[in-house]
Amino acid sequence: MTKSEAKTSRFRTWLNNISIKDPVNRQMAAFLQIILLGLIILFVIAMIINLFLATDPYEALIQGLEFSTIFAIPLILLRRGYFRISIYYLIAPFLILITAGIYAADLRSEAETLVFLTFAIIMAGLLIGRRALIFIYIISVAIVLFFALQEQDPTLKTDYIDIAGTFILINGLISVFIASFGSTLRKSLQSALQRENDLKDEIKARKSIEAELKNALEREQHLNEVTSTISSKLDLNTILSTVVQLTAELVAADAGAISLISPDGQTVSHHNLYNLPEDLKLEAPIPKGSGLSWHVIETRQSVLLGNYIASSHSLPNWEATNLHSLIEVPLIVGDSCLGTLSVAKQDPNLRFSERDLTLVETVGRQTAVAIQNARLFEVQQNELAERTRVEKEREELIVKLEEQNDELTRFTYTVSHDLRNPLVTIKGFLGMLNKDLKENRPDKVRSDFDRIDNAADKMDALLTDLLELSRVGRIVNPPVEIDTVRLIQDALDSVDARIRSRSTSVNIASDLPTIFGDRTRLREVFENLIDNAIKYMGEQTNPVVEIGTRNQRDEPVFYVKDNGLGIEEEYQERIFSLFEKLDPTIDGTGIGLALVKRIIETHGGEIWVESDGLGKGSTFYFTIPR
Repeated sequence: MTKSEAKTSRFRTWLNNISIKDPVNRQMAAFLQIILLGLIILFVIAMIINLFLATDPYEALIQGLEFSTIFAIPLILLRRGYFRISIYYLIAPFLILITAGIYAADLRSEAETLVFLTFAIIMAGLLIGRRALIFIYIISVAIVLFFALQEQDPTLKTDYIDIAGTFILINGLISVFIASFGSTLRKSLQSALQRENDLKDEIKARKSIEAELKNALEREQHLNEVTSTISSKLDLNTILSTVVQLTAELVAADAGAISLISPDGQTVSHHNLYNLPEDLKLEAPIPKGSGLSWHVIETRQSVLLGNYIASSHSLPNWEATNLHSLIEVPLIVGDSCLGTLSVAKQDPNLRFSERDLTLVETVGRQTAVAIQNARLFEVQQNELAERTRVEKEREELIVKLEEQNDELTRFTYTVSHDLRNPLVTIKGFLGMLNKDLKENRPDKVRSDFDRIDNAADKMDALLTDLLELSRVGRIVNPPVEIDTVRLIQDALDSVDARIRSRSTSVNIASDLPTIFGDRTRLREVFENLIDNAIKYMGEQTNPVVEIGTRNQRDEPVFYVKDNGLGIEEEYQERIFSLFEKLDPTIDGTGIGLALVKRIIETHGGEIWVESDGLGKGSTFYFTIPR
């Protein structure tokens, strides 16, 4: 809308904003206001011009104000709603001025001004009605006859009577015509106004229907959105939160909730509360038979309440929400009722309609199916996850068995090879012993016995270590909390002879954490690592072994560090296998590090070695989970 259109609309509104009940009079008053405003504006303009052109500006100002006031007063009366009075006020000056003119002069000289009386008669007939026309006509005739009959000169009196008769005849005919025309005009105007009102009512009705159709279309689109959203979701929590919010928006509700029956069927709990206070503990389970939700579930009938608080099924904590109009529908699928869907308004002046109830029931039916599908999907997902877990465990077990089979194959081969060596040695020296006995060589016999004895000791040590390795993980001592420093001291006592033989310095950190596990096995770990570090010192003149910890991912990592021979990278994994020895000349069975690895892994930890190469020393790291 342009500025000029806006101003025109405001002016039209101002014209019609008058307290006149009769619609015809109101339209005439609006028309008359325009005429009066125009006359006032003309007199004001004329007054301004006369102020500059007249010889007596003061007299021009007074005349302008007088004429403006004459037309301003009826305008004010019209604005106040005094329609008839304002018309009579406009007619009165004509009657007064004509009467004064005839009185001051004579009827003949003022005959031409009698047309203003005719104008007054026409104005009364058109604007007020037949009675006003007759009244003004009688007054006008009375004025003319009065002055005609008052004349004393016979000659003039005859002329005056002719003038009066002509006036009475002509204005009588005009009055008859105006009375008929005015009546017709009023009826036509009234009919036109009625048609205009009917048209406005029709337009209003059409707009109302269009608004209802638009709202219905928007609701239909919203309902389709809810349906599409529900059908596209399989996660139960997502479905519940989406349904509650979209349903509340669908029916312009202030709050909403979904209530679901517990698996045992004894309680109902409210989920995904929408726009409801959390401090009222509305999610607390409600026992069977209590509250509106259980009433809807047991009767399987929807409820539309005007005031929830006044309901016999209201609950104290829910009354504190100040809910008034409420809809609650059952969530039924097949023969089962899963719970309820509810929406509510807090304004006591706003109520839900039957159409709102139908919409919520439609959403409720779709929601029940969606909840059932989501639960079935969840069960299937759990079953699939369980199958996947079992399948993964089976595959891991197969891999583990394959590894164990491979390890067993290597173990069998290695054991058969390493056990055969002492047996071959024993058998060989038994032959030599037999030969030396026959040749009676006592010195050789003694040497043969020593060789056979050493081979037997080696076989015994080998079998003892193998037996110990087989027991790890199969025979388990009860786990206990262990003072690590004390545990290392016990391990040092066990290898004290080896430490003294090489004059080795052993440094133990003072801040070692306590650990939890099999004390006997963990002592063996430190014994083997310390003993192994000392055995592989090589030609080191100042052998040192350090024992401590470092943090890795908030977990302590223990280490045993030496300054001995070191280990090349290609051997850093092989040394944890059975019978792997970097130097065959050094005593030992080659089972120690394999035993350490088995103990650490049994405790859920891991072990590895780091070394910069030959002559750079080695550091063995291992973890023991808390």
